[in-house]
Amino acid sequence: QKEEEEAFAFVASSTWTGRVTCLSLSTQTMVKLWHIDCWTPIYSKLLVYPKCMNSGDNTIKKYSTKLIFGAIDGSVRCLDTSENGVEMWNTTVPKQKPIFSGCCPMKVNGLDCIVVGTNGGNVSCIDTKCGEL
Repeated sequence: QKEEEEAFAFVASSTWTGRVTCLSLSTQTMVKLWHIDCWTPIYSKLLVYPKCMNSGDNTIKKYSTKLIFGAIDGSVRCLDTSENGVEMWNTTVPKQKPIFSGCCPMKVNGLDCIVVGTNGGNVSCIDTKCGEL
């Protein structure tokens, strides 16, 4: 008999609480693992971004996932999915204009960054490790 595989889904809501929920999915069940309220509506698509961590002796690499997304208050947030959605960083874009677009990952001068546009026509480049503009 083949073992059932587990998949994960991340859902953002555009309610006033801006809830992000992590679900564990299988063919038989759907279980809510955690949720976090960002207290601002989220209309942008969540970017599921890999995060690599070295073990103590630097020989084994573990991978986890970050969620990066913009919100209506003009902030871009990064949540650590391996830590039940703990916020790693929160950056406010210039002029605090609403963000409806998704974040686009790219490398800039060797740094892992995301680029995001706002409703005010501004584009920002943000370092994925620390959230600096």
